[in-house]
Order: sequence, then C-alpha cells, then structure tokens
Amino acid sequence: MPTGLPDLIDPLMLCERGKMLGGCLPIAGMDRLRKALLAPFADVEVELSFSMMGKGLPVITGTLSTQVLAECQRCLTPVELLVNSDVHLQVVVDDAAANHISDQWEPLVFGGDGQLSLAQIVEDELLVNLPAICLHEPAKCQQPDGHNELAVAADKPNPFKLLSQLKNAED
Repeated sequence: MPTGLPDLIDPLMLCERGKMLGGCLPIAGMDRLRKALLAPFADVEVELSFSMMGKGLPVITGTLSTQVLAECQRCLTPVELLVNSDVHLQVVVDDAAANHISDQWEPLVFGGDGQLSLAQIVEDELLVNLPAICLHEPAKCQQPDGHNELAVAADKPNPFKLLSQLKNAED
C-alpha cells in the first residue's frame, strides 16, 4: 500500500529545506508497538514539519494519530484507544548535545551521515504516548469472573491475627 511517505529520511536535509511530510504509515512494520497492543485498528496518520529554528537549530514538529486495541487492565477485555502525539523533536548530533537542549524539545540523535527510518521515529513517539495502564471508563468495564468471590473472601477473619495475639501473649 503506497503511503506517500519515504521509508528513510535525512532529517537535517529536510529541516534545511523546510519540508513537510504527510500521509499514513502502517503499524504492521512497527514491531515494538505491535507487541504492546492486542491489535492495530488503523494506520498512523502522520503530519510532520521540518524547519530551522532560531540560531539554525533543526527541529521537527507535527502530529501523529492512530486508533489501537489494547487490553483493559481492570477487566482484561479489549479497549479501543485513540493515541495522539504532538511531536517536538530537535535534531542533535550526539548524546552530549542532547543534554543541552531546551525542555520543550525531545532530542533526535542523528550524526548527519546516512538516514533514519521514519517508521522508527513515529513508533518511538507513539510508544511514549501510549497510556501506562490501559483502562475502560469504569461504567464500561466488565467485571472479571470471580470478582464477587474476592469481596466475600475479604470479610473472612484473618488467620494471622491469632498468631499475632499469641506472639504478643508470649512477650
């Protein structure tokens, strides 16, 4: 399926030329993201703008959006998630330079030789923006089997309380 987006990019060249990239990327090639999901719903909509900021600092801004299916951690059933990401990347040459960028930017380390995978950049941004714990809204959450049994079990007396009393009696 043609995406209208290149597989590999030279971020410095794109920033120097003030280019914009827009289109869809399939999640199928994003292995780390796919492992975090039950299933992708849609391709990733990508809108990226490459530019030079201030004193010639190369930056990438834009948005990413996709819909995915993850597992609700409360009821363990599928939950649909809309994942949106605002992209604010500053292209730097090494990790040392990454330590000196403004807090409003995330570093994208690129030594200037070769090209980077656009899909990998997009995947990194989406992984950072996935919720740490995926949940339905409480009203939509299905209670797992045995949920009521846990509530009944909580009302039973604690067998270790007797041991605690015996220990205190010996002292």
